Amino acid sequence: MKHHIFFLHEHQDDVEWFNQFSLQSFCQEDWILVPKNPGDWQECSSPWCDLALVYLSLKQEWNSNFLNSLRQWAFNLPMVVILEVPTQTLIERALDLGIQDYLVKSQINEVVILQSLRYAIERFNNLKKQQDSERRFRAIFDQVFELIWLLSPEGKITDINKTALKVLGSQHQNLVGLPLWEALKHHLYPEVQEKLKVSIISAAQGKSTRYEVDLKNLWGQMIALELSIKPILDESNQPILLLAELRDIYDQKFAELENFKALKKARELAELRAKFVTRVSHEFRTPMSTLLLSSELLEKYGNQWSEEKNKTHRNRIKLAIKRMTELLEDILLTGQTEAGQVEFKPSLINLSLLCQKIIAQFQEQEGFNHQLIFINPRPIPDVSIDEDMLKVILNQLLTNAVRYSPKGAIIKLEIFQDNQQIILKVQDQGIGIPEPEQKQIFEKFYRGSNVGSISGTGLGLCLVKRFVEAHRGRILIESQLGVGTEFTVQLPLDKNLSNLL
Repeated sequence: MKHHIFFLHEHQDDVEWFNQFSLQSFCQEDWILVPKNPGDWQECSSPWCDLALVYLSLKQEWNSNFLNSLRQWAFNLPMVVILEVPTQTLIERALDLGIQDYLVKSQINEVVILQSLRYAIERFNNLKKQQDSERRFRAIFDQVFELIWLLSPEGKITDINKTALKVLGSQHQNLVGLPLWEALKHHLYPEVQEKLKVSIISAAQGKSTRYEVDLKNLWGQMIALELSIKPILDESNQPILLLAELRDIYDQKFAELENFKALKKARELAELRAKFVTRVSHEFRTPMSTLLLSSELLEKYGNQWSEEKNKTHRNRIKLAIKRMTELLEDILLTGQTEAGQVEFKPSLINLSLLCQKIIAQFQEQEGFNHQLIFINPRPIPDVSIDEDMLKVILNQLLTNAVRYSPKGAIIKLEIFQDNQQIILKVQDQGIGIPEPEQKQIFEKFYRGSNVGSISGTGLGLCLVKRFVEAHRGRILIESQLGVGTEFTVQLPLDKNLSNLL
């Protein structure tokens, strides 16, 4: 393959001198007269060739302007300079400008000049490939989202990408040469800096490390990142550089958090289902057994028993049916509330009259043997309340008071107005609720550890709390083991209530 070469000269004698070498097998020459004034270079067309061979005699002034103009004119060409009398200054200046080789005129022969030309082209092409590779590396290095440092095996920064400079708010020249832990001392906690030193020592021994850190960015925000330090090895597997990288793991942490929440919710649902099945099975078993037993006894012995004994078993059947109905209603209402299917419909009601009706219903129940006292010290004007929800609130609180209090115990229901809210209090003389459990008592299916064999689903107080909060109200509890419990419901006097379920 022939190479296209431009020969830059000052005089025709230079051309005649050059023609003594037989280079036709290697190249095709074109001749260009070197301008005497460096400023005239801009009037010359840039050459299209493989190499520029420049002949400069002592007559040509060798200065920065000339060299700069020469290199600008043939900036993308390998270049060889022929000197009549070389000096160290001229050689260094030529090499600084990227000229591939120089020849001394008195030492040139055909072999020497061919070797120089081939070397210049090969070196220039290799240099160009290296520069292209460096440009690609730099483009990738600076444009990635990760914060990247190149370190010496001692941990000193040799290079840093633009992403890291932007996040840290620093300049390249201010960080190069610093140990990485020093460069990050204002961005990492002291204990993390110490861990970083240990990681760099480990990487210098050929071991990679990876762990999570919190880093303070330019704006003072702490961000979660993953730090990795890896050794870059030479042919003998010895570390020559360390690659330190900080990667934003916000999306990963967010996904982990969402997965954790989903898993936690799935576990909670599984636990709730298990509690639901266990509790409901248990609660249904007793009344079902009562139904079955009483109905079989009536069928077998009803004609032989007295009317009073028959009535006792019929009452047991009614109570069992009532208990199962209440249980089904609690389950259905809980499901509807959870699904957002319970409509909030406040209306003006006479609260005192409603409480009296509910108390009367309790007192009319077969076998009711508690003292239920209603206290209403002052008249209360009609209030805007969802009547159905209030019935659930009062029925659940009174049912629990009756269920967990001994026979003959006093149960009080008190209502009064306090400034801009209505207060309802239900007080019993029951078993009480252990203090550590009082915060949990409103959770679904939760029952006190001291309830023993007393029936219950653990759904009632959960419904009560949801319905109180639907009225923008609060429910408070005071309880003492073996003494009793008092629930206080506070409902605001607001005619413009909206559904908070």
